[in-house]
Amino acid sequence: MKIFGRIAVILLIVLVVAGVLAYADGASLPVNHSVSVTGTVQAPPEKVFAIIANVANGASWRPAVKSVTVLAPDNDRDHWIEDIGHGQKMTFLATRTEAPSRRDVLLDDPNASYGGTWIL
Repeated sequence: MKIFGRIAVILLIVLVVAGVLAYADGASLPVNHSVSVTGTVQAPPEKVFAIIANVANGASWRPAVKSVTVLAPDNDRDHWIEDIGHGQKMTFLATRTEAPSRRDVLLDDPNASYGGTWIL
């Protein structure tokens, strides 16, 4: 029985150290950051923009999105919820739309553990 007690203590120590390391790593990330991704799509800008702006069909071309619930417009701006599975849902608001070149989308959830704006 002594060996099982030692193993349990070692496992507990490993779990605590792993938790502290994970917390320290997350806490070291910057509060503000930006990420940029570029690519070329072989289609006219109007067609690409129409697909991106049609939030109701987001699940048809984005594998991570299981379903979309379109909400009532907020001051004529698109507003919707994306179900990304595992009980996770994210609410978005299109804050700027300039077809066919720009679409700004805000994560519109004050209870989210993170936030941000996406510029498409």
